[in-house]
Amino acid sequence: MFIKGKGTSDTQAPSTPTNLAASNIESTSLTLNWKASTDNVGIAGYDVFQGSTNLGTATGTSFDVTGLTKNTSYSFYVRAKDFSDNTSGNSNTVNVTTTDGPNPGAEPCAASTTQNSTLHITNVSFGSIDNSSTNAAYNDFTTISTSLTAGQATGLTVTLNNNSWTFNAVGVWIDWNNNGDFTNAGEKVYSRFGAAPYSANITPPSVAVSNTSLRMRVRVGYGSEAKITPCGTDTYLGEVEDYTVIVGGGTPTPTCNDGIQNGNETGVDCGGSCPACPVDVTYCSATGNDGPEEITNVTFAGINNSSVRNATGYDNFTTISGNVNAGTSYNLRVDIVGYNGGAADEIYAFFDWNIDGDFADAGESFALTKTTNLVGDISVPVPQTAKNGSTRMRLLVSYYDVEKNPCDTGTNDVRFGEYEDYTIVVNGGSSRVKGNFVENKLLLYPNPFEETVTIDVSKLDSDVFTMYVYDILGKELMHKYYKKKPGKIVLGNEIKTAGNYFVKIQTKTKIETGRLIKL
Repeated sequence: MFIKGKGTSDTQAPSTPTNLAASNIESTSLTLNWKASTDNVGIAGYDVFQGSTNLGTATGTSFDVTGLTKNTSYSFYVRAKDFSDNTSGNSNTVNVTTTDGPNPGAEPCAASTTQNSTLHITNVSFGSIDNSSTNAAYNDFTTISTSLTAGQATGLTVTLNNNSWTFNAVGVWIDWNNNGDFTNAGEKVYSRFGAAPYSANITPPSVAVSNTSLRMRVRVGYGSEAKITPCGTDTYLGEVEDYTVIVGGGTPTPTCNDGIQNGNETGVDCGGSCPACPVDVTYCSATGNDGPEEITNVTFAGINNSSVRNATGYDNFTTISGNVNAGTSYNLRVDIVGYNGGAADEIYAFFDWNIDGDFADAGESFALTKTTNLVGDISVPVPQTAKNGSTRMRLLVSYYDVEKNPCDTGTNDVRFGEYEDYTIVVNGGSSRVKGNFVENKLLLYPNPFEETVTIDVSKLDSDVFTMYVYDILGKELMHKYYKKKPGKIVLGNEIKTAGNYFVKIQTKTKIETGRLIKL
């Protein structure tokens, strides 16, 4: 292994990267790809330049460029570097002009009003949507949705607090092609300047994007027909509300990476003709039976939990989690109560680093060093090969040193002691692949969860993405568009009922999925 600065005299520069090209060119983003360089020691990365500006370093041979301006020309080149900071020559320069329009799935234009108490929307009825509301400058009801069928009409009715006014202006738009605007032909699905009724039958066109959340905007204004516009702030009377519609019909051929359950799949992108669905990891039972042995405090990787003995000799603290990085060591301290001051009691720790549901593999069990009769310490090395994601840490205090099994087996089970379980989230290790679920880009913890679950998206390759949550049957529960990667997303009230759920993160080039279990 080469370590920078440890007596090396490497002066040989990497070869120049070649075949730089741009793809996935949108209005504000694009992807650069190139052919890898070679080096006598190894390539540390590639610096990516936009003109004379260094945009960052790529460890592979692709780089997502974001934050561009639509209909604008840019020039890019890349340069390789090795671990001694020797740099290659510049690659070929690629000249690119971004497109003139929003990206597919982009956030639509802003719209609001300033005087909404006098004239506003009181109800929208459309398919399964039947939403009554109070006035606001803008109401985001995109968590409320209805399913439509391409070519089949569905009745729409909009009700206002002052339906009889003859200068009311009402408009409804649906972004059928999911490109982030309402300007394409047929996307203004209803308009009326005059008194109520405000009703129509809406038929999704055959070109509507199917099985995807599409934005519907409802707007009321007052005074002229010119008020019927989907964007901008109206400084007079009115209100704006947004909803979600999903169009069926013309369904695309199911694939094993489209992020939804379709075809003969038994889960999202798994089962049937796709790779097998992940099997939920379960762990063996463990009971400490009798006391006085008990664990009173655990400190490890962000965990600092004090507890009293559970009468069963086992406590489930898996809703409490710590975060570790593969290849790094962390100090574990366990405080106990023991028999006759704890002198004869032993403390053990078990970790399921490969997430296979047991603690039987090399490097998964530890005996803590007693620094006092009631305290045990040990430095726990996290293997570089540890699987990314949520796994189990099990702790045990036992009076008899031969009774140190991580599970109840019927032989040498713990007679005097206590077990506690916790969740450990591993980062920077090997990919955990089960079926089509890859968890090195999307970390979910604690999982299973009771109240809230954290979705760590910090390792996504793109800042811009849309997050979807589905139930086990593939029904969409929510979606949200992010213009900038937030790092961590916490879900709570969005998932109300115990069961299995799926989260999908969709960028312009990739889909990441993961399974959630609410207890």
